[in-house]
Amino acid sequence: MPSVLSQRFFLILSLICLTYLGIECCYIPYASFSLDDFWLAHHNSKYLQGLPYRDFLPYKTVLGYYVFLPPFILAQGNLTTLIVVKLWVTLINVFFIAFLAIWLKRFFSAPAILTALVLTIFTPVFLFSSVDIRVDLLAFWLCLVSVLFLFEEKYILAGISIGLGFLICQKVAWYIIATNLGLIIQGLIEDRSWKKAKAIFIFNLSAFIMLSGYILFWTSVSSFSTVIQSIFYEPLLIAEVKRYLASRNGYWSLNINNNPGYALLWPLALYGILILPLKNRIFLLTYTLTILLFILGCKQPFPYFLVVASPLLLLLYSAFFSAAYRENSFYLCIKKHKKTTLIFSLLYLVFLLFLSYQFALESIYLFAALIPLLLYAIVLNDNAEPLSHYIFITLLILGLIFPVITFIHLLPGINGHYQKATIHMMERLLKDGGTYIAGVPLLLNIEQPIPGLAHLTGPSLDYLYNPSKTAYPTITLSSLDFSPDTVEQIIQDINKAPIKFYVDNDRFHYLPPAVHHYLESQYQHLWGSIFFYAPRVSKGQQRIELKFAGSYLVEAPQDAQIYLDNEKLNPGSIIHLNQKRYHSEANADYRLALRPSSFKAQRNPLFKTNHWQKVLR
Repeated sequence: MPSVLSQRFFLILSLICLTYLGIECCYIPYASFSLDDFWLAHHNSKYLQGLPYRDFLPYKTVLGYYVFLPPFILAQGNLTTLIVVKLWVTLINVFFIAFLAIWLKRFFSAPAILTALVLTIFTPVFLFSSVDIRVDLLAFWLCLVSVLFLFEEKYILAGISIGLGFLICQKVAWYIIATNLGLIIQGLIEDRSWKKAKAIFIFNLSAFIMLSGYILFWTSVSSFSTVIQSIFYEPLLIAEVKRYLASRNGYWSLNINNNPGYALLWPLALYGILILPLKNRIFLLTYTLTILLFILGCKQPFPYFLVVASPLLLLLYSAFFSAAYRENSFYLCIKKHKKTTLIFSLLYLVFLLFLSYQFALESIYLFAALIPLLLYAIVLNDNAEPLSHYIFITLLILGLIFPVITFIHLLPGINGHYQKATIHMMERLLKDGGTYIAGVPLLLNIEQPIPGLAHLTGPSLDYLYNPSKTAYPTITLSSLDFSPDTVEQIIQDINKAPIKFYVDNDRFHYLPPAVHHYLESQYQHLWGSIFFYAPRVSKGQQRIELKFAGSYLVEAPQDAQIYLDNEKLNPGSIIHLNQKRYHSEANADYRLALRPSSFKAQRNPLFKTNHWQKVLR
């Protein structure tokens, strides 16, 4: 019988992994890429040419970028590289899902682990964000590895694992603090011995040795102050950015309504661990609550943010369902703890009302009120054991059915056809030279020439409107590709640089009016969200300098009289001009619109309209 159950476990685990892999293999080529996909892929590509801390300052610690590097070496082309990198990230996730599930089986029951996997994986935040070109999830997987080593009392390996996680992403500090609090409180309550104190010391020493080795290695190619500032000072500076506080409720509303399972199931799982017979209960409660407090206190809960909780929830759900699935265990514990169960039921209803009021919880998710109502019914009625099964059915609906429906509902809004067509057009237009600006590195192999427009995010946009001293430390972080350039400097840089076009998107719509006015004078709509070089020339005598040689369309009123270097230009005509300075004399304003070669044969008429909202996700 054990072998049959084991075979069934591996079969279902394989189906879960293959389903996740299949969904992502379809989703990745279909969906649009996020701003972070473009920017972090661009950042990651720097590791092909140089060393962090010496040649450029890294965003976060760097180990994860080297794990992501193989696809950048093997793939060719902008879109192909992005897709291959995301598929590589998917394979890494599949490995950790399978590896951790098998390892968790040493501590928890197979049905519990499979239930936990389904509730953790098949949610919008995991299906969308687990394949982002971000190193965070890789680091958090290692945090779960560390906990499992702790359960096996292998404290050196636990410290090494969480240390490696920190060398990938500094947010692992949350997990380090949570682990230490869990061990300390567990020791104070269950095991006040020198052995426990020694174990905690060994765990932290192992993690510290990993960090020290990292610092020493990179100090050898850079400087100690550079490495220390990058590891510790910059993350604190970024975490304290208050720009997104006004949008915090909006982000949480989006996160909660798109991921009802993540938002609504954890209170019952925590309560279950509190009342059910379970090993390492104190550690699990302390560990989970600490990380939840860090998550709730975060000032920047972006849509991908909840992926930080995925390994934690996998552990929490595995522990809860493992104890709850034992015959009559959950039902008997509810009966045994009637008063605390009634208090929990009341608090859970208050929790639902709070979510509804504060974060506009979708009314359909009030279905979760069945959980406290069923608990209440079990407490007050004899022979109510079947009601406990309905609680698990409710959890399944909230944690799997609703999230999958939400995922399917969100898919049409994130299709990447327009975005990919834009990138293909950009590549064609730049084949014969020139560059572009977009506020985000849409092309990996062509740099944007304007530092102040290289990476437009909330802090960099705010600085353009209000270049204050308080914002200066953040805006000078070269690891984020920020620049303290003013609006005037940006306009001067655009005027000098060989920018063939700019790509309109939501970031550009936040630029100051002066930048918009200048761009409008130098570029006009060509196709999609691409605005091509077409300098406007004022009437009268002017000196103009063309940035590109090529064919230009003369756009002017039919009765306009235009002379360029004493040669008459007819409105509507196409002429060849060189890259040089010209003398213009005209009785009306006009434009010289550069015409890209073979443009008509290359453009897709389906995307000729400017849908700037679809350029970035």
